Amino acid sequence: MLFHVRTVLQLCVAALSATAALAIPGRVQRPLSVEGGAVQRAARIVPGLACVQSPCSPTDEPPVADALVEAIVQNVDAELPGLPEVIANLELMRRLDVLKPWLEARVERGSTSVVVHTALAKLYVDESAADQFISTSNFYDTAQVGRYCEERDPYLAVMVYRRAAMDDDFLRMTDAYSMFETQTRYALARRDLNLWARILRHDNPHLKSVIAAAVGLDTSNELDTMTMRTAFLRAGLDESLFGAELSSSFVKL
Repeated sequence: MLFHVRTVLQLCVAALSATAALAIPGRVQRPLSVEGGAVQRAARIVPGLACVQSPCSPTDEPPVADALVEAIVQNVDAELPGLPEVIANLELMRRLDVLKPWLEARVERGSTSVVVHTALAKLYVDESAADQFISTSNFYDTAQVGRYCEERDPYLAVMVYRRAAMDDDFLRMTDAYSMFETQTRYALARRDLNLWARILRHDNPHLKSVIAAAVGLDTSNELDTMTMRTAFLRAGLDESLFGAELSSSFVKL
């Protein structure tokens, strides 16, 4: 038998009313009811119920939250009040994976929800299976997913930032991870002299590494070569700024 999400949330409100023993000492508890915004409030509070007395851990098994998640998964077409809060709490509890079937079903049905696509992208990143989704979905939050990828797989972050042409984040991340060949290839593909000017600025602490990566690129595209040469000349770079070996490579451009 399938339960309607709102019905389960109302049951959760009642369950919460019966959990006064879990209340944090000294905190004034506001009475809960099914009127007004109680359903939305339940959606926000229920997933975090197991964390009231102690920090969350992956082994927490809150029965009320499980009932909520089960109802969500079984009601693919239902709109869930407070979805961002539910996802945020499940993510905090490291239990977002229980929502994966529902998220995938929503996407298959044509959902364009940023919240849904962002949550699913994170799940795929954790499963090392995010390449296709990141490359094809147009609806996830690129900044949020990019940051999430940086901590787990910088090369996935490269895919996100490159696809969205997020120059600031791309340069910041590739500098932080010393990915200078990736950085110069990105600049080469963008063919943006302003971007090259940022990379080749004289106060760039990574300038020598960037130059080494740039002159080491193997490209037969004449336009790419001309763009990079123009960028170098505009930056006022000459052989006094780098070693003889790099200078001889630069002359070949």
